[in-house]
Amino acid sequence: MPECQPNGRNSEEYAKEVLEKVINGEPTVLEWEIRKVDGRIAICDVSLISIEIEGEYQVQTIIRDITDLRKLEYQQAMSTIRSVENERIRFSKELHDGIGPILSTIKLYLDCLEEECESERHRLVLNKANFSVGEATKAIKEIAYDLSPHILVNYGVASAVRNFIDNIKLTSLLEVNFTCNECDRLHSDIEIMLYRVVTELLNNTIKHANATKVNIEIEKHNKSLKFNYSDNGIGFNIDEKAFKKGMGLSNIQHRISKAGGYVWMQSEVGQGFEFYFFIHNLNYFTENGEGKNSNS
Repeated sequence: MPECQPNGRNSEEYAKEVLEKVINGEPTVLEWEIRKVDGRIAICDVSLISIEIEGEYQVQTIIRDITDLRKLEYQQAMSTIRSVENERIRFSKELHDGIGPILSTIKLYLDCLEEECESERHRLVLNKANFSVGEATKAIKEIAYDLSPHILVNYGVASAVRNFIDNIKLTSLLEVNFTCNECDRLHSDIEIMLYRVVTELLNNTIKHANATKVNIEIEKHNKSLKFNYSDNGIGFNIDEKAFKKGMGLSNIQHRISKAGGYVWMQSEVGQGFEFYFFIHNLNYFTENGEGKNSNS
């Protein structure tokens, strides 16, 4: 067995815990990682049940190698995510390069008219039109950036998250503390996933939590990645609202699980919200060589 399982538990300790439950009459089905003779890691579907044979209780174990199935699911999930991101990039460019210059041209025309305008009423109308065009230009830039932040592409997830947080601090009373121990570029799939997770969680906190403080922590150690998010908001009942349409938590969990990650959430009414995920083997993102950053 490898040292730890996908949920971060030590393999030997976790195995003893599972076997004890089975021996005590609790059938168990779980995913388990094993190390093959050639050193490769295989993902297995394991079924365990306690059975009585000639008066003695023994554990019957059925192991099915599902590595290829999980890899196929991962590739399909990443392909969908990349398609969505490519569409975001395309829309962002269309807004920035298409509509942006048109608005700038309109503003030039309005400036020319303002110089020749003698009526106070017309000058007031032109001023309002100028202001509206300026606001539209600003909105276009913000939408284009949200669709595909250039900082994420050029400088990595840590810089993109800090920039997103700085923008929040300008418009709300929310205190956001962010730490990241990884300065080098990560694989593009990881960077996109991390950024979308952070922005989705922060947007949920702003819209629903009435929180005043958020803590975000990203830790990379060798091949593993840990992510912690918490707020001091009003909280909610996980069973009732965690996967409610519009909250996006189910999409986040699906995206992380298909990448070989383990997700944990905790919230109660009046007790804030905690979100944690752990990916113990970042090679899931690099084995097929797709989406790799030039700096990673």
